[in-house]
Amino acid sequence: MRKMRKPLPAGRIGAIPAIPAIPAIAQWTGAGGEATVQRAVFAHFTWRSAADVFAFHVPNGGARRRVEAAILKACGVVAGVPDVIAVKGGRVFGLELKTAAGRLSAAQRATHEAMRAAGAVVGVAAGLDEALAWLESHGLLRGAAEPRCATGLAGARSRAPASECPEPVSSHGRPALQAG
Repeated sequence: MRKMRKPLPAGRIGAIPAIPAIPAIAQWTGAGGEATVQRAVFAHFTWRSAADVFAFHVPNGGARRRVEAAILKACGVVAGVPDVIAVKGGRVFGLELKTAAGRLSAAQRATHEAMRAAGAVVGVAAGLDEALAWLESHGLLRGAAEPRCATGLAGARSRAPASECPEPVSSHGRPALQAG
């Protein structure tokens, strides 16, 4: 006779242990982090992509063991490739997504210059509003996104005039710090 499994508590799909927060990963995956912006950018591509645009992400990031990194490098993986790659009308576009406090690494600067030398259009955007404006200005997205009044990444305001935006509040309920 088979042993019956104990049912999981209501509302839980699986017993996945919590992963402790790591600062570098938190910047990437946390609220307002680069991964959040990247997901939003690709949601805009899903709904607003211009005709004949092919957009994708090259998952180069993340920690790797030395052997795995050497194998990937030998297979052609290049450090510093932009987060968003789009092709339209035979042209290649690359957009690096950063938080307001984010900076380009030396590998990113070198790769972006090499891509430009090969004819690609490469840009850097701090936050969702800048990313959408860059993609719209290059004809990769149809229409224009409504400016968000929410505080941007690291406290920077969005494109909307300050008079139209409520005072930003942090997740703690206290007024958020403003950049500038």
